[in-house]
Amino acid sequence: MTSRFPNGFDGARERIEDQSDRALYEYLQVHICGPYVTDCHPYLSEIKYQLQDEGFKRAKLCTDRPETTPTHLDKDSLTDQEKQELREFWTEVSYQFLQNADVAIFFFLDPTHKRSSLPDRAFREKDSPSDHTHGQHKLTQDPNGSVFAELKYWLDQVDADVRRTMVLFEKSNYDETGSLVTGSVGLEGVHWDTIESNAVDDGFDAVRSRCINWAMNDCKLRLQDRYYENQ
Repeated sequence: MTSRFPNGFDGARERIEDQSDRALYEYLQVHICGPYVTDCHPYLSEIKYQLQDEGFKRAKLCTDRPETTPTHLDKDSLTDQEKQELREFWTEVSYQFLQNADVAIFFFLDPTHKRSSLPDRAFREKDSPSDHTHGQHKLTQDPNGSVFAELKYWLDQVDADVRRTMVLFEKSNYDETGSLVTGSVGLEGVHWDTIESNAVDDGFDAVRSRCINWAMNDCKLRLQDRYYENQ
């Protein structure tokens, strides 16, 4: 203990608090949820990349997890029972993903087929062998249905502080999903807003400011603890 903190633990803490909060960004576990159909996945990927560029190295999408479709369900034709099994499998994967988050961001997006605002790197993972659509290419469902379920699980089961939650609606999708989410889940105390449609930079600006605030305020103590453990 003495060798790690020659001026005492309090002295080490003072040094951390005196330095830029940016040094703590990399320890914030930001988990991002959203639909993965059409160009929604590249949109979410670009949000993740921009956060990582900003220093939030642990920003992740649920598709960053290693799980793939179970072998016996990885086929073109599924029975109704198998479709339900596949839904339950990916739902459980997404729930486990949220259990490891410090903060969670939920995007309710318009399932736009072609998003003109995305750079080439946003499509980097689109053709990856990993099942980035969570099996949704085989399942008929509301593209934002999984996001709704994940948000409800996060607020009801993970017992997360609502202040560590952000919900963003694309304006072109808000009329369809906004009232459903606010009426069924409730967003009191949650950070939520609408963002311009097909404008990834607008989405990133909202997320960036919130992540900075989390690192500097709500999550600062836990990030400092991680910093100490890493020394």
